[in-house]
Amino acid sequence: MTDCCAAATCDYQQGESTTALFSFPLDPERCKQWLNNCCRQDLASEPTEQLHKLYRLCAKHFEPSMISNQSASRCVLREDAVPTIFDFTTPMNSQSTCNRKRARDPSEEELISVKKTKENTSRPEVTEEKQVSGENSSTAELKNDSQTQEDVASSKAKETLKVYFKEILALTGFSINGTNVNTDEPIGSARGQQTLNHICVEKIDKTEILKFSEDLMREEIQNSLRLARFFSILLQDVTSIEGKEHIPVFIRSVTVAGFPQKHLIGFLPCDVDAESLFYMLLSELRNKWGLRMEHCRGLTYLVTGSMCQKMRDLTCRILQEFPQVVLSPSDPYAFNIWLIRCMPVPSIQKVADTVEEVASLLRRTPELSKRLEGKIQMAYGHVKGEVDRIKAAVSGNWEYTTDTFQTMLDILEPFLNCINEMISKVDEDTAEQMAKLKPVLKNFNFIITLVVLKNTLCCVSILNSSLRGIISISSTLQYTISNALKLVSKYQQELAIFHRKWFSDAVGRAKKLGVEVSKPEIDQGDKTDTPLEDFYRETMSRPILLYLVAEVKRVFSTEMVRILRWLSLVPSYMADHNFSIRRDKVADANLNNLARPDTFYEELGCWEVKWRHASKRRILPTTVFATLKIPDIGFYPNVQSLLRVLGTVPCVNAEADVYGQYHMVLERCHSYLRATPEEQRQCSMAFVYVNQDVHFSVEQMVESYVQKHPDILQLLQMEYDTKETHPQVAAHENHAEKDTEEELQLLNLEMDAERLVEMKCAETDREALKSALQAAVAAAYSSQSRLHSDASPGQDGDIEYVTKSEMKEVLTVCENAVREGILMEVGSSFFSLFIDRVVKLGEKDYLPLFLRFVDSFDVMRLELMGFLEADLACDTMVQRLLEIVTVEWHLDLSNCRGQAYLGSGDVSYKLKAFACKVQENYPLAISTHCSSYSFNTWWSKSIPVPAVKRALDTFEEVLMFFGSSSTLEKQLDHVIALGLRESYEKVQELQGKFCSLWQEKHDSYEVFVQMLEPLVECLEKIKNNPQRWKVFVSEQAGALLHKVMEFDFIIAMVVLKNASSFTRELSAGLQKDHFSAASQLCHIGGIVATLNRVKTNMKVFHQNWFDEACAMAQSLRVQIEVPETSVPRDGMIKPVGFYKDGLSVPLVDNLINAVKDHFSEDHKEALNFLSLVPCSVTVSYMFESLKTKPPLYSRDLPDADNFFTELCCWRVTWKTKVASVTIPNSIFHTLRLPLMQFFGNINALLRVMSVLPSTALEDCGVVMRHKKFQEYLRNTNPKDRCPCLAMLQVGTDFSRDLDRMVTQCLKVTPQALEGICLDRESRSFIRTTENNMEVDCVKEETEEIKIEQLPDKAEGQDLKSADENGHAGDNHQSLATVFRLAALLGKRNSSLSDLSEEDQEFFSQELSMCHWFGSESKFTPSTGDNEMVNLLINGIRDVILKEIHDSPFFSLITDKPVKITDKTHLPVFVRYVRQSAPKVELMGFLPFNENCHIETQANNLAKILTEDWGLPMSQCRGQAFMHLGSGFQSLKKMSLDFLTSYPFSVITPSESCGLAHWLAGSVPCPSVVKMLDITEDLLLFFDDSPCLEGELAQAADGLLNMPREALEEIPETCCSRWKKREDFFDILADTLEGILNCLDAVSSSAAGAKSVHAQVLSTALKNMDFIVTLVILKNACAPLRNCSTVFRCGNPADILCEVEKIPIIIETLNKMLENVSTVHSTWFEQAFQLATKVAPEQVCFSEEAISCESPEIYYRDNLSVPLLRSLIDEMEYSFSDSHLKALSVLSLLPSCNPQSVLSESTDKPFSLYLTSLPDLEAAEQEINAWANVWREKYQDVAPPTSIAETLAHPESKSYPAVTLLLRQVAVLPSVSMECDLMKTTLNSMRDLLKNTLCKGSITDHVMLFSHCATLQRLPEVVEKCMEVDPESSTWLSKVMESFQRLKLGSGKCIHHYTVSLCINSTVYGTDF
Repeated sequence: MTDCCAAATCDYQQGESTTALFSFPLDPERCKQWLNNCCRQDLASEPTEQLHKLYRLCAKHFEPSMISNQSASRCVLREDAVPTIFDFTTPMNSQSTCNRKRARDPSEEELISVKKTKENTSRPEVTEEKQVSGENSSTAELKNDSQTQEDVASSKAKETLKVYFKEILALTGFSINGTNVNTDEPIGSARGQQTLNHICVEKIDKTEILKFSEDLMREEIQNSLRLARFFSILLQDVTSIEGKEHIPVFIRSVTVAGFPQKHLIGFLPCDVDAESLFYMLLSELRNKWGLRMEHCRGLTYLVTGSMCQKMRDLTCRILQEFPQVVLSPSDPYAFNIWLIRCMPVPSIQKVADTVEEVASLLRRTPELSKRLEGKIQMAYGHVKGEVDRIKAAVSGNWEYTTDTFQTMLDILEPFLNCINEMISKVDEDTAEQMAKLKPVLKNFNFIITLVVLKNTLCCVSILNSSLRGIISISSTLQYTISNALKLVSKYQQELAIFHRKWFSDAVGRAKKLGVEVSKPEIDQGDKTDTPLEDFYRETMSRPILLYLVAEVKRVFSTEMVRILRWLSLVPSYMADHNFSIRRDKVADANLNNLARPDTFYEELGCWEVKWRHASKRRILPTTVFATLKIPDIGFYPNVQSLLRVLGTVPCVNAEADVYGQYHMVLERCHSYLRATPEEQRQCSMAFVYVNQDVHFSVEQMVESYVQKHPDILQLLQMEYDTKETHPQVAAHENHAEKDTEEELQLLNLEMDAERLVEMKCAETDREALKSALQAAVAAAYSSQSRLHSDASPGQDGDIEYVTKSEMKEVLTVCENAVREGILMEVGSSFFSLFIDRVVKLGEKDYLPLFLRFVDSFDVMRLELMGFLEADLACDTMVQRLLEIVTVEWHLDLSNCRGQAYLGSGDVSYKLKAFACKVQENYPLAISTHCSSYSFNTWWSKSIPVPAVKRALDTFEEVLMFFGSSSTLEKQLDHVIALGLRESYEKVQELQGKFCSLWQEKHDSYEVFVQMLEPLVECLEKIKNNPQRWKVFVSEQAGALLHKVMEFDFIIAMVVLKNASSFTRELSAGLQKDHFSAASQLCHIGGIVATLNRVKTNMKVFHQNWFDEACAMAQSLRVQIEVPETSVPRDGMIKPVGFYKDGLSVPLVDNLINAVKDHFSEDHKEALNFLSLVPCSVTVSYMFESLKTKPPLYSRDLPDADNFFTELCCWRVTWKTKVASVTIPNSIFHTLRLPLMQFFGNINALLRVMSVLPSTALEDCGVVMRHKKFQEYLRNTNPKDRCPCLAMLQVGTDFSRDLDRMVTQCLKVTPQALEGICLDRESRSFIRTTENNMEVDCVKEETEEIKIEQLPDKAEGQDLKSADENGHAGDNHQSLATVFRLAALLGKRNSSLSDLSEEDQEFFSQELSMCHWFGSESKFTPSTGDNEMVNLLINGIRDVILKEIHDSPFFSLITDKPVKITDKTHLPVFVRYVRQSAPKVELMGFLPFNENCHIETQANNLAKILTEDWGLPMSQCRGQAFMHLGSGFQSLKKMSLDFLTSYPFSVITPSESCGLAHWLAGSVPCPSVVKMLDITEDLLLFFDDSPCLEGELAQAADGLLNMPREALEEIPETCCSRWKKREDFFDILADTLEGILNCLDAVSSSAAGAKSVHAQVLSTALKNMDFIVTLVILKNACAPLRNCSTVFRCGNPADILCEVEKIPIIIETLNKMLENVSTVHSTWFEQAFQLATKVAPEQVCFSEEAISCESPEIYYRDNLSVPLLRSLIDEMEYSFSDSHLKALSVLSLLPSCNPQSVLSESTDKPFSLYLTSLPDLEAAEQEINAWANVWREKYQDVAPPTSIAETLAHPESKSYPAVTLLLRQVAVLPSVSMECDLMKTTLNSMRDLLKNTLCKGSITDHVMLFSHCATLQRLPEVVEKCMEVDPESSTWLSKVMESFQRLKLGSGKCIHHYTVSLCINSTVYGTDF
């Protein structure tokens, strides 16, 4: 659409903003009239739609009466408007015409910025918008993103097409539940989908959509197959599709990542001969898919019936033409069964079909299967073990196994008996099938065929393992084939003898079944007298044996044997043969299968060496695909190529990827054929559905469709334009007054927050000086932040009383004070120097200088000390650094124990010179890397290779770009999910963190390379979509895209990725714990040797790296070339040679030197001392090496002579665990031990290790300065930085440095400091004065306006105010009173009419005291919706607080955090006693920030609870804060602070979930956290699927049943029932197999998101890490089981007994920890068995577990030990002495036989609460009297059993002290409540969170819906208020309208789930 006027002589300018443009009308007649009037007959041939879309006329050509203004920014034309104003005397402006032509081209449109203009009251003017949509409307809305409305319409139309295409694919291509693509069924109505666009539904052919998607899928599959190179052909059984019989054709290959993949590529017709089929297949592969048969390596087919012979001929032709192709059996059949299924003999095919039909019937009919088991027991019970064997054989898909016919014979008699008994008890269809089966089974031909097949097929069954790729038998493969053939030959030679036995067996079985022995019916016409035995021998036995011999030789051809021999390359096979590869097994490999034939034998030698050394420290790969997935397989291209060929062969078992896509492809094909009627099947639909795991771009599909059908796009644009330009009338109110009042409130808040105590003398008030200086310094360094420009203008600017030079001097003094404070903490202790990479501060480059040391509290510190200019000369820089360290910092370099300098280029050489100079004089100042970076990141940044430096700069620019905003970071998260889709754990680890943590990751470059393709696609979308992104963002994305799309960058990143793989394990080990870091030292020599080998064979390795980069460049469409700046004049250089010499060779050379330099002998010896950490003492073999020679740091030891003696004592101490039950696993915790005073030498060595830069910097609760420095660099612009402010922002600790800053400033710059203080005081004074003046002015203006407009009413109001003693009539206060009364009425759960007269009088009196202003009054501030909601919530809280005060005790309970719109909230509940029954109420939601500092977060939460909500913590008697997530430490800190201030607020667990689940949430193990998250997702999945609960109950064997009948009456979710079980983890582990079956059933039967969700859950549950964690949790929590049961059931007597066992439970856990090696071994074995049972094909451990000594040790150290320690700590924390004493109050219950209190006793049972009573002696006497009453007076009466019954008993009123004690224990969160009220409340809250949809805050709405009784009573209270004070009607009616608008009205707005909550409250009585 153009941006100019179409009139021939119009002088409209494109930049005008005051004239509107109107599109040509769609009406042909009026459009023609418009053209005639504007003299544009040249456009008469254009279609009307085209004119409407592309041409417009400006408002100058219309009469003013034809234009109506809707608002200041919107105007519309009348329906019959025609342009009439034209000046044809003016010549046509050529420039205007030129502009009009340019504007017609959308690629050259210029964007116009629109400014808003004021409306003229005398003459209505129209403001212009860039474009107008609709027939005769014009819009002038402001658009900051500079996009035209045509682009908006186009993008909206394309988005509509995208949604429609996705819907069609989802409902047709991706689901097969009866939907047919040709039907006209309305999509979405029956399936809950959104309403689709009617144009799309009417105009678009659904079949064409499938065709487009099929084309895109085919393109993606072609790319995948091209990368895979080798492939195999899989031909499936005949099926009917599109009215004809076809053979589905699949292709199997191996992905680049080493996963098998299978794709459906088409269908072959069956109505042609074998020769035609051959050529059709070749044509399909070559022409349509671009595949060459030279790359085909395998062929399999599965065809039954009449097609068998045709398929046999086809395969023979293929094998003849292409000898490299091997024939193999087809899944899922075993080899011998597949042979028979493909045998072209109808009678045998019929028997095989019957066997499969029997198996299908048994699986479909559980009753029949159960009856069959009983019959088997009866028939074979007398034979030992036979019953179990047959039952095991029948389970599963037995018709595909090697013993199929043996099994059928075994069950034949029992099965026939079952049919006779069950045929009358099953449904009609099943009975009919049984009736048809019975005569077939009772036929002699069937029986003898089974017998013959059973005996003949056993000869070749031994070959099945060979063809399945079983590694262990590959060495005997030739012998196995020979033996099989010999056995078959023997049968042939002695067939008469063997067949006589088989025939006798068949006759005996037939007689037993009552079957007549006769010839088959088809041979009844044969009149010859051939004996029956001879007949079957010649017609059945002999042909079968001949067929078997021929087929075995055909399958086990020379090529197949050669390929199967390559199994000897799998490492586990090599381990069984002493890691030697027999050359004769692989020497005959076809050269076409090798990637580098010239280096094949050398590579085999390297392969042997690799696994011979690797076998000692890792679990060897046991399968072909596991070997293909090892990280460095790319360095062995020939081995990789052979294994890929082996993985391509169809018979080799395929390991599915993480989503199980390989095995699901064939399942989807069968599902489609089963669910779709034959007449509705289509090839395109089948292709799309079966290949749905192929990812393609729907956007690309939309673009293709639009190019072919532009008319559809135009129709959608027109519809969008019509909707946009529909006349809208909106009333805009003037909110100037409201805005002014809000600004005044904001200014007043700022004034109150910044007002200082009035000072008379600034020099003498030190606190004022400190406050002013702190504010000035903070304001100075915060001015650098990128966010500073977004700050409010109210921030302080330049200081008036201080010049800039004086302020700079003050900041310099403060900087020196900070540095001096750090140096004072360093003192004369050990330290190390760390110089970070070069950073730009202002216009110069600087080097950041850090100091690492251990302070007096044994805390490791890394502090920023300053900056050094980076452009100094080498000698100058060395001298300057020495001067800074020794002179300015006054440090003694003899105490330096480490140096870590990160620099590249010239800077690296300068820093190396300084390091050498320091180490020359001080040898113990070892050069290392710094643990703030991973070692891979460190050495890559130090490499002085230009290409690497350029690539890393681009890499960092990309990450800084995506990390610059949360929206872009989400885009990067999507890129990560696509690039790493095969690694679920890695995606979860990196999403949201990669931009900030990539420097600490050892595999950052590998991750980046993997996600490069989706990253490029993402950058292209950002660049090409300026409508969505800001202009500078799109431009920046374009610049980055240009850099990334250079081959120089791609190959540099690929080489970096591959080179870093050699040091990956080393880098990962150094990042883990101290033991892992020390254990990596033994591998450094091997790493250097490997790198030297790479250097020697650089030609081979570089070629592989170059090929990988070229493949990636081709996929990204990047030209393979050298940089233009490097091309020589002759231009003859080749890229491969250029990058080898300029990139790979120098990079490997520098990497070798980096490893040698950073891991010198001294450094390795120093790292050995990490084995002194107690957790490593008993397990590290390096500890013994410390005794071999004197330590490196001998002169640092206080008693070096006794070092070895001390070392032995240290080992004995921790081996016997004398020092501590809990073994420290960090240096910090070790140094804090009291016994360290007796181990002076070890203490000194550990302190040296603490300052060594390469050791991990332990988080000891202090600010991590280096991370803060990195955040500073990310959040500031380089030009805004300066060294002084950077030092202050990163290094300042005001609590430490502020006093020193003030002292130094008073000495150096006292006048400047005084000026800062005076400036702050004057600003505060001026701000206060201005605020007061503005408020007075506003009030005067408001009063004048009010008097002018409403004088009468103002007088009346003044009179009324005077009559009522000056009441101001504050509507907010009055409204709060109404809300409070409604909440009070809601809590009573009764209406006003049900109240007593006294209470009604109280309500009327309260309402009459409210004073109201009318709505027109300007005195009355308007109340917003949010404010009204907050007033109502505060009213509810006030009522709850009043009930708590009456109680008078309560407890605080939090549930797990909930996330709403990226914000986290903590639901907070209070538990108290109302009258006699406990009560739980939702108090609100706390804002929770997991990344906030612990202490700050704790203080903020405590402030909200105590100050904002007003909870009286002095009355708190219990706290139960669920510890989940990374921020739970702040909750723990808050609870401990409360406990310190209020000792009676004991910390307890909550009975809302089982004790095991509660404690497990506090375990700081990532695997446990992940396991609980997966479990929560699993439970919610079943909770959201009520129809699955029956299946789940059946699978879990009564899992959903509750032990208490009372709980069955309350509706609970599946999720809540599970988690509350005491044996939660036991149930989950025991029923895991059943749950997986449930999920698999859902994934195969359901469609869409639910199917994908089930698949993802199934994959997560089968993960080895999940299973090990689950089993260990189950066993570790076993001692808690009985305790959890007791507390859950709530029997007070049992609880008292269990309280005494708490110390025993803790002791049991301690013993388990002491014997963790023994118990963990058993647990690990159980986990392995469970994993083998539920997912045998996925039993593989994580990379971390494999890299450890063994997975068992890895899980022991990283899971079992931390888990047991955490359980012990949490048990002691949750069951403290105070909690146990509080529980002892339960002994006062009558059912617990209360005892008298002995006055002389020192340890009284509930002494915790007795001290709080006013009169202790009187209380003890009352308790004794209470005990006597129940023993004497009520001995014959059943005593009350619960607290509620006891408090309601009349006797309790006479004993106030006892009642008070029972009320205190009644609120304890750990004691179960009647009716399980806590859990019901939690479930209701969670349902509300899940189902609530609202405009405002969801948490506020949930809070109100949770107290729905208040909402129900609110209209009644409002009506009563209107009755009492009629003047309130206007105001309160608007209030009720607001509530109705917010869907918070009574009755109608409250959802059904809130109604059920109210019903529950009613059931519990009015007290609730």
